[in-house]
Amino acid sequence: MPTESYYPCSAGCANCPRRQQCAVSSPLEVFLQENPYRGLLRIQAFRGPQTFPVQGVAVTVSHAFSDGSEYVFFTGTTDESGIIDAISLPAPARANSMSPDQPNPDAVYIVRAQADGFVPMEALVDIFQDIQTVQPVQLRLE
Repeated sequence: MPTESYYPCSAGCANCPRRQQCAVSSPLEVFLQENPYRGLLRIQAFRGPQTFPVQGVAVTVSHAFSDGSEYVFFTGTTDESGIIDAISLPAPARANSMSPDQPNPDAVYIVRAQADGFVPMEALVDIFQDIQTVQPVQLRLE
């Protein structure tokens, strides 16, 4: 599972530094073509009923493809306020979310969070064009 940032090719994989590792129709390339816009994700990690922020939570944001592979779009840790802000992620056109008959109204990502002394957490998050989604991460002690 790669952890480097993705490279949004504008002409297939011709400009991609990982060109030798993937084909033009790789799941990542198809996903990026279907999600040419950007949406934002904010992580808020806390312990208890949203009262105690947790610093140093390791967060991974990835997308799972139908072939079983997964691509990591972001890794980072929460700050002293338990926050990671403005994670920019690929998203489909806003028009897709305005009509129920559209096949891809949003892009779905997997958020995984873990910190020493806490039970690891996983959640699915929907990302929309030009919208900041806030994902609370409520940690429980082990």
